Amino acid sequence: MKKLLLILLCFPLLVFSQGEKRLALVIGNSDYEFTTKLTNPVNDALLIAKTLEELDFDVILGTNLVDRLSFIDKIEEFGERRADYDVAFVFYAGHGSQIENQNYLLPTGINAKTERDVKYKAISVQMIMDFLTGMTDQVNVLILDACRDNNFEKEWGGKTRSASGGGSGLAKMKAPSGSLIAFSTTAGTTAPDGKGMNSDYSRVLAEQMKVPGISLDQVFRNVRREIFEISNGNQQTEESTQLTGETFYLVKSNFEKQFALIDSLIYDENLDYSTNDKDRFLALEIVSSILNADSENRLALIKKGEIYTLLADYDNALNIYNKVVESNPNDPVCYMYRGYLYSSYPEEFDNAFNNALNDFNQSLKIDSM
Repeated sequence: MKKLLLILLCFPLLVFSQGEKRLALVIGNSDYEFTTKLTNPVNDALLIAKTLEELDFDVILGTNLVDRLSFIDKIEEFGERRADYDVAFVFYAGHGSQIENQNYLLPTGINAKTERDVKYKAISVQMIMDFLTGMTDQVNVLILDACRDNNFEKEWGGKTRSASGGGSGLAKMKAPSGSLIAFSTTAGTTAPDGKGMNSDYSRVLAEQMKVPGISLDQVFRNVRREIFEISNGNQQTEESTQLTGETFYLVKSNFEKQFALIDSLIYDENLDYSTNDKDRFLALEIVSSILNADSENRLALIKKGEIYTLLADYDNALNIYNKVVESNPNDPVCYMYRGYLYSSYPEEFDNAFNNALNDFNQSLKIDSM
C-alpha cells in the first residue's frame, strides 16, 4: 500500500509538459490619431511575441491596427487556426475602454466622440474570448495590458459607465472554464505606459514566463508581487482563472538530472525509502542547489519536505509543505503530501488527524473540479 501511494504521489510531479502545440495572437497599438498616443504598446507586443516564440508558440502579430476590420482580420486568422492547437494565448497592449460593463479594445484610427462609437468601431473583448475558448476548454489565456488612460473617456463624462463609477480602466471579467484572464491593473483603474522601452507589466511578464519549473498560475502571482513592489503599491495586477486539468508549465523544468539523482538517493530499487542518512543529506544538498537557482520550484520544495521527513526533522518538513501549499493553492498534490506527513506522524503535531483529513479532502476536492 505504501509503495502504491508513493507511486501515485510521485507520478504527477514528473509530468511538466506533454509537447503541446501552442498558438498566440499578439497585438500592440501605439499610434493613436484622435486620443493619447502611447509610447510602449508596440514595443510590448514585440517583446511578448519574441518571448512566446522562444516558448515554442506560433505567433500571429499585429501592430498599430488602424480600424475594426484590420483587427477582425487578425482575430479571424487566430480563430481559424485555434482548433489545431492545445494551448492558446492572446496578448493586447494599447488603449481599452469599458461601456456598460463590457470591455473594448481600440484601433489606432478610431475617433470615438460617443460611447456608441466605441461599440461599433472598436473590438469587444468578448469576441476575442469567443474565438479563444469556443473550440476547446484546454489552456486559454487572455492578457490585457490595456488600462492606459485615454482622452475619449474624459470627453464622455462617464454617464453610462457602471463598473468603475465613471473612472477609467477596464471592467472586471470572469474567466470561462479552461481559461485565465489577466489584467495589468485592477478593474476600474489605469496603469502607466512605462518610462522605458516597455510597460513594467509587459517587462516583468516576459521575464517571469521564461522561469523554468513554475506553474502558469505562479507566473502571474510572481508578476503581481513584483509589480506591487516596483510601483510602491500603486499598481496591482488582477487575474480571473478557471484553468482545468493538469498544472500547466510554460517552461519545462531544466533540473531533470538533479531530480533523478535525488530520487536514486532517497528511494531503493523497489521504490521504498532508503535508510541511508548519508545519501539523504547529499540529496538535501542537491535540492537546496535547485532552490538557490529557482526558489519557487514546486517539485524541489516537495522533495525537500520529503527529505526532512526521512531525516525525522518534522518541523522543517511541515514548514516546507506549508510554503508549497501557500504557493500552489490549487494543486491537489501539495495538499496530499502535507496530509501524508500529518497522518504518518500524528504524535509530532497538534490536531494531526483533523489536519490530515482536511488536506486529503481539499486534495480530492481540487482534483475533482
